[in-house]
Amino acid sequence: MYFKRLEIVGFKSFLNKTKLKFEPGVTAVVGPNGCGKSNIVDAIKWVLGEQSVKSMRGASMQDVIFNGTDRHDPVNVAEVSLTLSNEDRILPVDYDEVTISRRLYRSGESEYLLNKMPVRLTDVRDLLRGTGLGTSSYSIVEQGKIDMILSSKPEERRYIFEEASGITRYKSKKREALLKLERTKENLTRLSDIIREVERQINSIERKARKAERYNTRYEELKDLEVKLSCRKCRELGADDVLLSTETRDLRQLAGRLSSQLEESAACLVRLREEYNAVFEELQESQNEITRLSSGIDKNRHIIGVSKERVQELQKYVERLDREIEETTGRKEGLRSRLDGLEVRFSEVSKKRLNKDDELASAEEKVRIITGNLQKYENELRSNREKTVDMASRQTKTKNTLIRTNADIRNTLSREKRLKLERRGVEKEKAGASEELIRVKEEAETVDMELQNKRNEFNVFNDEYASNQRKLLLLNDEKREKEKRLNEIKPRRQFMERLVSEREGINESVKQIMKHVEAGDPRFSGVHGILSELINVRQDYEESMESVLGGIAQALIVNNRGVMDSVVSYLAANSMESVNFIILEELKKLLENGKSSVITKGMLDDITHVLSSKEPYHSALRVLLRDTFVTVSSEAARIFMDEDNDFNGRIIGEKGEIYRRGMRRSRNYSVKDVIPLFGRREKVEQMRAEEERITGEMENVSAGIEEVEKWLKDTVIKKEKLESELRQRQMEFADISSRKAVVKEKFDSLVEELFLLDTEIKEEGATLRELQDERQRLEQTLEELDAENNRLQQTIEETQNAIREGSREREETLFRMSDIKAELSAFRKDEENLAENLEREREICQRLDREVEEKTNRIAESTKRIKKLGEEMRTLEERNLEYASLEEVRNSEILAKRQRKERLAEEVRGEEKKVKQKEQELEDVRDKTRNLDIRAKEVEYKSRALVEKIKDTYNVDIAGLEVEIEENMDWEQAVKRINELKEQLERMGEVSLGAVEEHKQLEERYQFLTGQKEDLVNGREALMQAISRINRTTRKMFMETFERIRKEFNDYFRMLFNGGKAELLLQDESDVLECGIDIAIRPPGKKPHNIMQLSGGEKAMTAVALIFAIFKVNPSPFCVLDEMDAPLDESNIVRFCRVLQEFLKLSQFVIVTHNRMTIQLADILYGITMEEKGVSKIVSVKFTEDKEVSDIEAVPAAV
Repeated sequence: MYFKRLEIVGFKSFLNKTKLKFEPGVTAVVGPNGCGKSNIVDAIKWVLGEQSVKSMRGASMQDVIFNGTDRHDPVNVAEVSLTLSNEDRILPVDYDEVTISRRLYRSGESEYLLNKMPVRLTDVRDLLRGTGLGTSSYSIVEQGKIDMILSSKPEERRYIFEEASGITRYKSKKREALLKLERTKENLTRLSDIIREVERQINSIERKARKAERYNTRYEELKDLEVKLSCRKCRELGADDVLLSTETRDLRQLAGRLSSQLEESAACLVRLREEYNAVFEELQESQNEITRLSSGIDKNRHIIGVSKERVQELQKYVERLDREIEETTGRKEGLRSRLDGLEVRFSEVSKKRLNKDDELASAEEKVRIITGNLQKYENELRSNREKTVDMASRQTKTKNTLIRTNADIRNTLSREKRLKLERRGVEKEKAGASEELIRVKEEAETVDMELQNKRNEFNVFNDEYASNQRKLLLLNDEKREKEKRLNEIKPRRQFMERLVSEREGINESVKQIMKHVEAGDPRFSGVHGILSELINVRQDYEESMESVLGGIAQALIVNNRGVMDSVVSYLAANSMESVNFIILEELKKLLENGKSSVITKGMLDDITHVLSSKEPYHSALRVLLRDTFVTVSSEAARIFMDEDNDFNGRIIGEKGEIYRRGMRRSRNYSVKDVIPLFGRREKVEQMRAEEERITGEMENVSAGIEEVEKWLKDTVIKKEKLESELRQRQMEFADISSRKAVVKEKFDSLVEELFLLDTEIKEEGATLRELQDERQRLEQTLEELDAENNRLQQTIEETQNAIREGSREREETLFRMSDIKAELSAFRKDEENLAENLEREREICQRLDREVEEKTNRIAESTKRIKKLGEEMRTLEERNLEYASLEEVRNSEILAKRQRKERLAEEVRGEEKKVKQKEQELEDVRDKTRNLDIRAKEVEYKSRALVEKIKDTYNVDIAGLEVEIEENMDWEQAVKRINELKEQLERMGEVSLGAVEEHKQLEERYQFLTGQKEDLVNGREALMQAISRINRTTRKMFMETFERIRKEFNDYFRMLFNGGKAELLLQDESDVLECGIDIAIRPPGKKPHNIMQLSGGEKAMTAVALIFAIFKVNPSPFCVLDEMDAPLDESNIVRFCRVLQEFLKLSQFVIVTHNRMTIQLADILYGITMEEKGVSKIVSVKFTEDKEVSDIEAVPAAV
C-alpha cells in the first residue's frame, strides 16, 4: 500500500485544482518559506480526519477554505482527495485503489467520501486503524511533532506505541464491548422490572377473563335469537314492499301516457309561438328600416350645409397666402447684398491667420530639436556618473577580495595538513572493522538457514491445522442444517399423527362408531372400518380421489344389512348425524352380475391402477368406481371427452384434474396445505422414516465433529511450541541482522569517511592553486580599473559644456514663440466672428425660401379640396331623393304585417289553455305516485334500520344472509328469552371483553420476555469473555512490540549520537495497558539527562531515533516528514540520511525540506512557488539516477 495521488482544490493557499502524483520511494517538497509547503502535509492530515483546529493552524475549521486575495474572491468549499494503492489488501476493502475525500463548506457542513460514496468519519478511522496511518500516528511527523513526542505526558506518548503494536483496533473493540456490556446490564435491570410487572398483570387479569367467557356465551345466544327475529321481520317488510311496487308501476304507466299527450300539445304551442315571433320580428325590421332612411336623409342635409361653409373658408385662406408670398420675396433681395460683403472680408482674415500658423510651427520645431539634444547630453552625463560610482565600488570590492584570498590561502594550507593526519587514524580503524564484519556475516548465514527450516516446518503444520478448522466449520454447518430439517419434520409428523389418531375431518358419528369397534363392542363386530383408512391411493391422486368419492370416503364398510341396521339404530338412539355405508355382501353380488365400462382407447386406465388394498375392499372399490378412469396425459383426457361417444363416466388427469361430460374440476392451485383423508397414515410413516434417517446422519456428523475437535485440541500445544520456536529463531535472526547492520554500517561509514578525506585533501590542493591564481588576477584588475576611472572624468566635463550652450539657445526661441502666439490669437478671433455672421445670414435666407415654397403648396392643396367638396354635395342630394321613394314602399308593407300578427296571437292563447289542462291531470297522477314512493321508502327505511341495528350490535349483515328458521318456532317465547338474556347481561355489570385476549397476550409476552432475559444473561457472559480475550491479546502484542522498540531505540540512538544510551521505561509494569512511557537518555560523554535539558539538535536526533525504531519494528506503508531535518547540522544530516536510506525499500516517504543533502534522496521533486501572491503553484521534477548520500554538499534541482 502506498500514496498514489493527492488532489487539492480550495484548500488554504491552493485555489486551483492541484494534483500531486506519488510513486514508491521518496518524494521531496521544497520551496521558500511561506509558499505553502506545509499546506501539503496539512491537506494529508485533514483528509485523514484531523479535527483539531489548532493542528490546522487556524481559529476555526473554516479557515482551511481559500479566503481570497487582492485578485481572487474567496471560495465556498475546500476539498482534498487522497488515493491509496491497495493491491496488497492491507485496507479491509476489495478495491485495488481506495480514494478518501473530504469536503468542507463555508456554511460549516462537512462530507467524507470513500471511492465517491458518502461515509462517516468513524468509517474512515475504522478503515485506517492498525495501519500506522492516521492524524496522530507515527507516520506523519510535522513541525512541532518532535517536541510533542518528547515533551508530552507519558500517558499521551503511549498512543504512538499502541499504534505501532497494532492494538488500537482491539482497544476500539474493547470500548465498544464495554459500552455493550453496560447497556446489557441496564437492559437486564429494566427487563426484570418489566417481567415482575407482567406477572402482576397476569394474576390480576385471570378472574376478569373467566367472567368475560361467561358473558360471551350468553351474548352469542342473544345474538342468534335477535338475528333470527330480525330476519323474520325483514321478510314481512319485503312482502309489503312488493305490493307497493306493483301499484307504483301502474301509476307510472298512466303518467307516461298523459306526458305523451302533453308533449304533443306543447309542440303545437311552440310551433304557433315561433310563427308569431317570426311575424313580429319582420314587422320590427321594417319599422327599423324606415327609421334608418329618415335618419340618412337628415344626416346628408347636415353634411351639405357644413361643406358649403368649408368652401368659403378655404377661398379666404388662399387669398391671404398670396399676399404673404409677395412680402417674403422683397425681404430676400435685401439679405443677398449683405451676405456678399461678409464673404469678401472673411477671405482676407483667413490668409493672415495661415501665415502666422506657419511661423509658429517653425519655431516649435527648432525648440524640439534643441530639447532632444539637451536630453541626450544629460543622459550621457548621468550614465558616466553612475559608471564612476560603480567603478569606485568595484575597486573597493576587488581590494577586499584580495585581502580575503590571502587569508584563504593561509587557512587552506593549515586544513590540508590536519586532513592528512586524520586519514592515517581512519585507515587503521577500517582494518579492524573489516575483520569483525566477516565474522558476523558467517554467523548470520547459519542463523538464517535454521530460521528457514523452522518456518517450512511451521507452514506445513499450519496448513494442516487450517484445513481441519475449515473441516470443523463445514461439519458444524451441516449439523445445523440437519437440525433445522429435523425441527421442520418433527412438528409436521406429530401434526399428522394427531390427524390420524383423532380422525380430523371425519364425521363425528363415524368417529363414535369406530371407538366402539376399536374397543371390541360386539354390537359392531361386522364393521370393518372407514373406507379412506382401508385403501391406499397413489401419491398426487389423494385429493382427486376424495373429490370423486365425496362423502363415500368417510363411509363405514360393513358385512351386510344387519350390521348396518344395528349401527343405524345406535345413531337414532343417540340423535347422531347420518353415516354412509358400503355393504360388502351386496357389492359382491353386483361384481358377479354386473359389468364395468372398460375403456381401452388412448391412454386411459382403470382406476385400480392408482389404488391398492386387500380383498374384499379392492373388489368393492372396483364396483363403486367402475365408471372412473385415470390417464397419464391430460391432453388424452381432453381429446377423449371431445369425441362423439356414449361415455358418461369420469377421468382423473395426470395432475389431479377431473373430467366429465359438460364439467371439469381443475387441480387445486392453492398455496395452503390440503391434507386429504387418503394417504395420511402413509405420510406419517414416510415422515418417521425420514426423521430416523436424518437422526442417523446427525450422529455421524457429530462423531466427525468430536474427532476434529479432539485433533485440534491435541495439537494446540504443538502449534504453540512451533510458534514459540519460530519466534525465537526470528528474534535470533533479527538480533544477528541488527548486529550485522551495525557492523556493516560502521565499516561503510569508515570507507566512506576515508573516501571523503581523500577527496577533501585533493580538493584542498586544488583550492590552494585556484586561490593563488585568483590573487594574481585581482592585482591586474585593480590597475585596469584606475585607468578607466580617469577617462570617465574627462568625458563628464565635455558633456557639461554642451548642456550649458543648448539651454541658452532654447530660451531665445521660446521668447519669439510667445509673440507669434499672441498675434495668431487675435486673427483667429476675427475669423470666428465673421464665420458666425455668415452662417446666421445664410440660415435666414434659406428659411425664407422654405416659407415661400410651403405657402405655394398650401394654395394648391386648398384649391383641390374646394373642388372635391362640390362633387360630394351633388352626390348627397341625389341619394336623398332615392331614400324618400323607398320610405313610401316600406310603410305599406308594415300595415299588412300588423294584421297577421293579431290573428296568430289569438291562436296561441287557445292552445295555451289546452296545455294547462293536461298539466293538471299529470300532476295529480304524480302526487299519487309520490305518496306510494314515500310508503315504499318507509318500508325500506324500516328494513335498513333493522339490518343496521343488527350489524351495529352484532356485526352481522342479515341483508343477504340465509338463516334457517324452524317452522314451528314460538316467536313469543323467543322474545321472552331475549329479554331474559339482556337482563342477565346487565346484571353482570361491566365486563372486560378483551380480558381473554389480553390474558393470552400477557402469557405470550411473559414467555417472550423470559427468553429475552436468558439471551441477555448469555450475552453478558459472552461480552465479559470477549473483553478478557482482548486484554490478553493486547497485553501480549503491546509488550512484544514495546521490547523490540526499546532495543531498536537504543541502537539507533547510539548510531546517531556515535555512542551513549537511551531507554524506554513503563511507569507501572502491573498495568501495561494504561500506564505512561518515560524516556531516559545519556548522550556520549555526558551524565544522564532530562529530555527537557537537551539542545534543539539533540531533541531532534532523539525523536528521529524513536521514530525510526518504531518504523523498524512496524514499518508503515508510508511516512510524511515535515522539515524534520531543520534543527540538524551538516554532520547530523549525513547520519539522518544514512538511517533514512535503510527504510526506502520498506516505506514510501514524502519529505518537506530545505536541506540540499536530503533532497538528493528524492525520486520525485515538487517545488511550491507563489508566483501570484496568496496562491500556491506546483512545479515537479522526476529523477532517474541512483543517489547516494555523502558529505559533499549537493546542488538541488532547480525548481
